Amino acid sequence: VIDQIKAEVDKVCGCSVVSCADILAVAARDSVVALGGPSWKVRLGRRDSTTASRTQADDDLPSPFMDLQALIANFQRQGLNERDLVALSGGHSIGFSQCLFFRNRTYNGTNIDPAFAQQLRANCPPNGGDSNLSPLDPTPARFDGAYYNNLLGGPSWKVRLGRRDSTTASRTQAEDDIPNPFMDLQALIANFQRQGLNERDLVALSGGHTIGFSKCLLFKNRTYNGTNIDPAFAQQLRANCPPNDGDSNLSPLDPTPARFDGAYYNNLVKQRGLLQSDQALFSGGSTDAIVRSYMSNPEAFWADFARSMITMGNIKPLTGTQGQIRDNCRRVN
Repeated sequence: VIDQIKAEVDKVCGCSVVSCADILAVAARDSVVALGGPSWKVRLGRRDSTTASRTQADDDLPSPFMDLQALIANFQRQGLNERDLVALSGGHSIGFSQCLFFRNRTYNGTNIDPAFAQQLRANCPPNGGDSNLSPLDPTPARFDGAYYNNLLGGPSWKVRLGRRDSTTASRTQAEDDIPNPFMDLQALIANFQRQGLNERDLVALSGGHTIGFSKCLLFKNRTYNGTNIDPAFAQQLRANCPPNDGDSNLSPLDPTPARFDGAYYNNLVKQRGLLQSDQALFSGGSTDAIVRSYMSNPEAFWADFARSMITMGNIKPLTGTQGQIRDNCRRVN
């Protein structure tokens, strides 16, 4: 590709006056821009080396097996700091990696989401397939923040600003508008429809329960009397949620309560939804297919969750001269 670009540049210039190094630097910038990323001014005037050393290049470039301290030291040798390290690693927002470079992490890593590891193993067997490719982030052809979301676990979206604060508050109305943990599927659908949200919004936004915990009070009845709950899961919950006590005891909403991932949907298919309203999404009804699609395709869940969050953020916001901008968020001015 660089040779083709250089040939076109030399043709326009009438001779070879622009180095391959400069062409590479400009191409890097323009490629990032073309894929939705930032732009920057490229200083020109580089000249091409008359020697090459693969050994030196391999020593200078960070390897995919380095831990944090090795990465920091590698970047420091080039005069780059920790912010440079994290920012430039974001270049992994684009492209793919060969199985050879992530196999050990996939099978032996201790800081990897189990569902993600299982997904990777399908394309990266324990023996063979070294050149099989997997994307470095969920959007390998777009320069965006998905790389960092992957490290933390969730999607990102653009938040439209300009909301103003209400001058009134009604706990009763809030509790009526927000779905409660005891609702069945039809009640959930009706609740979301009143806010202009559809069944896909319902299933996507309920995926927010991939994070956090719930009090025993809100799932006790399901644990002891539910008919669509895995018996082993129910037994596990009872240990922390006795029938006549422990209402404030906490249990995680899914197996990875500090990570935004697809484990919530895996749980539903196994009848391990913590709340009645969670399991209602996979109970032989109209939302079963959406649950299965998010379980098998986490990228689809992320994309729909982001879209639904934008939709929800547009539900009757106060803007313009409506409401106020509070001086203290706890009370009206």
